[in-house]
Amino acid sequence: MTTMLDCINEQPRVCEQILADEATSFSEFDRLIEDRQVNRVLVLATGSSLNAVHAAERHLEVVGGIVTKVVEPFTYSEYESLDNDFDLVIAVSQRGTSSSTIDAVKAARDRVAAPILIVTADMRSPLAALGDCRLDIGCGDEAVRYSTKGVTATVLSLLLLSVRLAEHGRREIPAELARPGIAAAVASMGGVIQHAEQYYDAHREELEAATRISILGFGPNVGTAVEAETKIIETVRVPVQGMELEAYMHGPLFELRPEYTLFLTEVPGTTSAERLRQFADFASGHCDHVHIVTSGASTGATRELALDEQVAEELSPLLLIVPYQVLAYRMSASRGIDLVEPAFPDFRSAMRTKVAG
Repeated sequence: MTTMLDCINEQPRVCEQILADEATSFSEFDRLIEDRQVNRVLVLATGSSLNAVHAAERHLEVVGGIVTKVVEPFTYSEYESLDNDFDLVIAVSQRGTSSSTIDAVKAARDRVAAPILIVTADMRSPLAALGDCRLDIGCGDEAVRYSTKGVTATVLSLLLLSVRLAEHGRREIPAELARPGIAAAVASMGGVIQHAEQYYDAHREELEAATRISILGFGPNVGTAVEAETKIIETVRVPVQGMELEAYMHGPLFELRPEYTLFLTEVPGTTSAERLRQFADFASGHCDHVHIVTSGASTGATRELALDEQVAEELSPLLLIVPYQVLAYRMSASRGIDLVEPAFPDFRSAMRTKVAG
């Protein structure tokens, strides 16, 4: 039986294949935008797909040169009506069965005079049938209900989409943000998984006892933080919040207790890194479990999961999401939580969040 860990360990291979298949995968999209200017894009996504969008959003703006408006599908369907001036609509759903995303795409079809791109792993899904164009994220079927390889596949696909938009607009792309930088990040993914496994083993007892967790980051790694929140809540089933560090300091900070757990997500050399380390020093005086997950080299700190990679901040979520997946799985397994059986078997039938594929 396929486990969540199997899917985590498949990610290097899946992402390498996405890179190899890029030209074929994007051929339909290239034809769609061939004679079209793309400046403003509406993005519809929810759940882990939304987290992946937020992780790639900065790259789409800096490299792709587009203004993105990211909206939860239900919010778009029920509460958005005035802003319909877009050059492209992108709907993201790994399995293509999200009821709210399907409804939002139908609403966008009526409101927006722009083509709709469906980003999904299931090209025969109900959502895929609604698009003018489809992009296969290339992760295949994810047998486990809690997405891991589908998240990194979505992030990677959106990064490549951003590069192609830049090329379409004849924008210059720094090498560290273009295909060479993306390929280097993918090549290091296997090592990232090993670092995370080693960190869990070194801090096993402490992590297994965690009862309240906050995961914080800046910029694109707010996307990392909210995806980490999603994955740990789904699998470990303790209270978790993921957010921007500045937002945390304006209110949520005041719940901090010595027994709580903090994860701070860092990219060294960025404007936010010094502030994050300052906060780590402060928080360590009030909390006994402050961990730093950094893309860079170790500084020798006691609780520091260092990936020892050089990666641009705009690409860093592709790597920094992965350690949280490993930690989520290991913490869940240590508690004996069955990830095959749904936590609430009657939820989907009661709330109809998914349609049949």
